[in-house]
Amino acid sequence: VRDVYQARKAIERAAVIEVLHGDPRTAAARLRGPVEALRVAASQGDGAAAADADQAFHEVLVECAGSPRLHRAMRTLLSETRILLGELEEAYPDLREQVAEHVVLRKAIGAADEDLAIRLIDEHMDDAVRRLLARRAQLLVAPS
Repeated sequence: VRDVYQARKAIERAAVIEVLHGDPRTAAARLRGPVEALRVAASQGDGAAAADADQAFHEVLVECAGSPRLHRAMRTLLSETRILLGELEEAYPDLREQVAEHVVLRKAIGAADEDLAIRLIDEHMDDAVRRLLARRAQLLVAPS
């Protein structure tokens, strides 16, 4: 979990920087679709659809950087993290929290606020690690 998310953090930080030095408004516009899909999934309590929208958000973010290498590395990591994304949806008591995290990140990108966007992507990745490890620890101590 830590290794995968550390690699994702490096790739997504680099992508955010590239996006913000390029065309942040277009990126924010492209990220609107995955955010809306995540919002709909959350409102319906559909964890699988939320995981799909979450994955789409991060893939679009890296695509917007315009780097084939970052995109290729991200695609590899996303295939490795697909199971983790499913677990992560169960780690959010309220999927609307996850929506809010993506909304503020999209807004920071659209506003070309590099410091905030980088801080948010770091916090988002670190939060995922905390939630996943806490959930796994709960499953290990849960009575059968």
